[in-house]
Amino acid sequence: MKRSNSLDKIQAPLKAALKHPAAKQFAKHYTKLHETVQKAAVEGENKVKRSLRKAVCGNPDVRVRDHIERRRREPIIIKAIDKLSFTLGVVWLCLTEWWVLVYPETFGKFYAFSVAVFIGVRHRMYKKEKYHYFLYDFCYFVDFLCLLQVWAMPSSWHQRLDVLIPEQIRGRAAHAMFLVIFSLSCGPLAWAIPVWRISLVFHSLDKVTSVIVHFLPNLFVFCYRWFPHATGFDPNLPPPSPGSPPSMTTGLPAMTIREWFIFPMVAYCFWQALYLFLTEYWYKKELDQDPDLQTSLRWLAMDLKNGTNRLVVKICRRIGIYAQDEVPDPKTWKTLLVFITAQFIYTTFTLVPVYPIYSNFHLHVAYLIFLFGTTITNGAGYYIEIFASRYVKQFETNAVEHTRFSDPTPAEQAVMDAMDAEVNPETDFIEADSIEPNILKSTTEKKDD
Repeated sequence: MKRSNSLDKIQAPLKAALKHPAAKQFAKHYTKLHETVQKAAVEGENKVKRSLRKAVCGNPDVRVRDHIERRRREPIIIKAIDKLSFTLGVVWLCLTEWWVLVYPETFGKFYAFSVAVFIGVRHRMYKKEKYHYFLYDFCYFVDFLCLLQVWAMPSSWHQRLDVLIPEQIRGRAAHAMFLVIFSLSCGPLAWAIPVWRISLVFHSLDKVTSVIVHFLPNLFVFCYRWFPHATGFDPNLPPPSPGSPPSMTTGLPAMTIREWFIFPMVAYCFWQALYLFLTEYWYKKELDQDPDLQTSLRWLAMDLKNGTNRLVVKICRRIGIYAQDEVPDPKTWKTLLVFITAQFIYTTFTLVPVYPIYSNFHLHVAYLIFLFGTTITNGAGYYIEIFASRYVKQFETNAVEHTRFSDPTPAEQAVMDAMDAEVNPETDFIEADSIEPNILKSTTEKKDD
């Protein structure tokens, strides 16, 4: 009670002071001053923004981000980026060929560097597009095994583990791992090139990366298989005779059914179990919440244009797994089991030609020529059939967006006004003889359509 009385004694004079006309006048002036300062700050900020926009964009009413986006989409910028990508792609191809022919002993390091750089860039690109779950696919698992072979299995690795593991066991483990990598690289990874139409398109970083992921491991195992004395894989082996091609006399152990089929299928099943654990359990909640996230299963189930997918769906409809009008649903276990089974069968059949390739140098060379020729053929088809039309359409779309971002100049406005004006049939006409026959023919065909 006493405390309440003391508070009232203190608050009473303060309330009286606040009601005084001088206090009200001070509050009024303070509020006005605050609004003036705030307004000046906003005007100053806008003035700085407009000055910066005018300096960067040439127009104070255009935002910098819109200007950058418009410039990025201009044909001259797109062409410059494509030219640079094309040049780098050709340089990389020539460098790869030179490295295989001149320094096969260090090609493993060149391969490891190329894969690390290109897959690192792809991860950044795919992360933005929500495609990063593609990096859990089997091809990247095989590349990981190749990297492990490069950095963990050379002769220096043997020397560092002299104390822990006997030399005989180490050598057998290194050779067994190499044979597994050889089978997986020359089997399912190599046959993915014709099946999934891997294309060598120099101006496309994504397609060049796909070639590196699928074809470069084949070059890597080629160098290790036929030049083991140079690669350091087994430095005790003597080099081949001068002028003679490598052969089975290189000293590497013969491939048995275990290294040819059993061990590679065990590695494949391990990857498949790990993939299902990640996509169906570990990241399942994230994948269910965001349907835009793409996985191989989602992509394959929805991509009915692919010939392999159409074949799988056709077989499933014929044997009654799918109804005649049923479309694969990636959310169902039925679709998941169908594609797991199809990929298992694909992996099994693609391991069949591995043994003769491992046993014959000339056959292995012909196999590499076939694979690389397939990437070139697919790339040529892409340039002729797909790229040309897409490239022209891209510039047409950019032209529309360019007009949306920027106002027309007086000269452009005058041209547009003239185009929009009504045509006088007595004075404004075009003579039919002045039209080229091809153009006249195409116009007639459009009308007939």
